[in-house]
Amino acid sequence: MRKTYKNKWLEFTLGWHWFDLRFCLNSYFDEWPMIVVCLGWGDLFIKLPYSFYMPYKWDWVRTSLLLKNGDWKHETRGHILDYYTEEYRKKLWLENYNYTYILKDGTEQRRIATVGVEEREWRWHWFKWFPYIRKIEKVIDVSFNEGIGEETGSWKGGCMGCGYEMLPGEMPNDTLRRMERERKF
Repeated sequence: MRKTYKNKWLEFTLGWHWFDLRFCLNSYFDEWPMIVVCLGWGDLFIKLPYSFYMPYKWDWVRTSLLLKNGDWKHETRGHILDYYTEEYRKKLWLENYNYTYILKDGTEQRRIATVGVEEREWRWHWFKWFPYIRKIEKVIDVSFNEGIGEETGSWKGGCMGCGYEMLPGEMPNDTLRRMERERKF
């Protein structure tokens, strides 16, 4: 195991590498940019306390959930909802459908799929106030009563839920049937 020394802005790890100098916009675990200096006998990571975002980077603006009465409940950055509570699940539009998945060996898995509808919106980072440049995705949120797919019965247990993008003019049941034909678990 490599020995590491670190604090809030610096990290030093002992280890033999080629000499190198890099600028990384971010890492897998950290959104802050950093300068990486490989000294040959150790690596120095200098974290920079700011982030660079291009003006056209997509930023999340809202998630909306369809309610039983046909209205949408909106979650935004300043108004976060805990819509996985039992209180919200009672208000959400949810329907149950039969779902059949056929494994590679031909075995049929019959499940009950509970379907809800979500819509998400993203806008350009510097132009969130401008409503005409946006990306909207409407999906069905599916949860199964039992695990489904090739991993069922293994330690992974199979897929318990997923989302699937709705096409324009498509009803949730139509999307579920299309997913039943196209999706592999």
